[in-house]
Amino acid sequence: MKPTARDFGKLRWALLGASASLALAGLLGFWSDGQLASAQRQHEAQRASHLRLEQQLRQADGEAHELTERARLFRQWQASGMVGEENRRQWDEVLHDAHHALGLPAMDYDFSPATPLAGAGRPGHDYFSSRLHLRAKLLHESDLLRLLERIEKQAPAFVLTRRCHLARASENLAEAFLDVECDMDWITIKPVAASQ
Repeated sequence: MKPTARDFGKLRWALLGASASLALAGLLGFWSDGQLASAQRQHEAQRASHLRLEQQLRQADGEAHELTERARLFRQWQASGMVGEENRRQWDEVLHDAHHALGLPAMDYDFSPATPLAGAGRPGHDYFSSRLHLRAKLLHESDLLRLLERIEKQAPAFVLTRRCHLARASENLAEAFLDVECDMDWITIKPVAASQ
């Protein structure tokens, strides 16, 4: 059987419907691809934003931890007397006590005036150093280590030993002392308002 023109007339509406359905399906596919690409872009943007927020949170946590640690250290310095005006009378007491507690035959010292430490200050605080020149007679080398340890623990400042020179005082065994000379920096911190 051969199709006739009448058959094509009947099929025309079905073919038009099928063509329209195919065109509509193509448009819906194109539209859904666009929606999927848009959703993927939004997802990536939100993921990047989430990663930035996580990084900022980690950074803020790190800064908070650092500030807490600095505050703890600063309170410790305040409690030790390292922060504020120099208390040279107290420094003298620390040295006098060390001399007598260790039973050293002789000890004398002098402090230089406080000088600012260049580049060491933090905002709101200045650092100052007073050089201590210490001379003492020792009975044994270990006396030097005990003396330095005692000074560093007892001093109301951060004590930085720069150099020590140890020598036999005399060849005479009856005077078997050791002479020591040390230079130490006693570092203090002053709030800027207090240092001006």
